Amino acid sequence: MQNTHHDQAPPVAGALSLNSDEAALRNYYRDWAATFDADVAAEGYHAPAILAGWLAALCPGYGLGAPDKLTVLDAGCGTGLLGRALGRVGMTDIVGVDISQAMVDRARDIPAYGHLAGDIDLNQPLPGDLAGPFDVTLAAGVFTQGHVPPVGLDHLAQVTRPGGLLIISVRDGYRAQYDLEAHLARAAEAGRYDIVARLDDAAYVGPDNADYLALRIGQ
Repeated sequence: MQNTHHDQAPPVAGALSLNSDEAALRNYYRDWAATFDADVAAEGYHAPAILAGWLAALCPGYGLGAPDKLTVLDAGCGTGLLGRALGRVGMTDIVGVDISQAMVDRARDIPAYGHLAGDIDLNQPLPGDLAGPFDVTLAAGVFTQGHVPPVGLDHLAQVTRPGGLLIISVRDGYRAQYDLEAHLARAAEAGRYDIVARLDDAAYVGPDNADYLALRIGQ
């Protein structure tokens, strides 16, 4: 998998060095909110379109139902780029949460979101009013260097219904920083969630690729 962080625009590269610190993440994305969409568009950010299209393709095979009937959590929604992409494939009942209130405020004009909440730290369990359960939870750019460690998967699995899907993007630098494979193996052994589909080495941002994993929540 190719990752060339030195070729990326400074805001994108800088986000990878925040050490999962809540205050640092909150402040960084607050300051980035105004130019985020333009910056990642200039880099060629593919993750939202890939996740949305892949979810639409997965729906029939996993008994999730029609896209417009799904309840969806967009975890780490930022300015709503994934919500826009999900809306284009027919999803209309999306809850978006993010650590940055400033980012969330920029997503409020996206019709697919039924509810948005800022100041949500995915390193912690979600508040009770966001407990779902959701049919599908998606996280683009969340499980990446300097952001949310693998325990965040457990928090998101807890608000996703049994048999539902938790779909994430994972960069190879994240695997190097955290022992993701061991965490996934423990979760599968405990019956919490398991990988049921994957897109390996697919486009992510600019010349960098990522893996996309679909985890099914245990019954």
